[in-house]
Amino acid sequence: MTDQGRQFELQLLKHLGMFTRFKRSGTTSYHPCSNGMIERVHRQLKASLMCHTDSSWFESLPVVLLGIRSVFKEDLQSSFADLVYGKPLSLPGEFISHRDAVNQRL
Repeated sequence: MTDQGRQFELQLLKHLGMFTRFKRSGTTSYHPCSNGMIERVHRQLKASLMCHTDSSWFESLPVVLLGIRSVFKEDLQSSFADLVYGKPLSLPGEFISHRDAVNQRL
């Protein structure tokens, strides 16, 4: 779904659409109500970024996106990562087990 922006009218994207057989639909420009699902994601993204006041939004973006992609969504009964990758994402605290950390200190 596009908002009829020029960046979505490129010949390359048209050929890619024909090749992959995806159906492109458009909404009226400057009418965000038409894009309800993406507007909800943007609202969540903006609220999450505003919580990171100690750094710029650009520096906080990777951590915020990791959180959004890994959180369980009740309506989907899954997370975005589960739907895309088929398994949950490995979060930074899960790379080293507690037992490994204790053994390294000894």
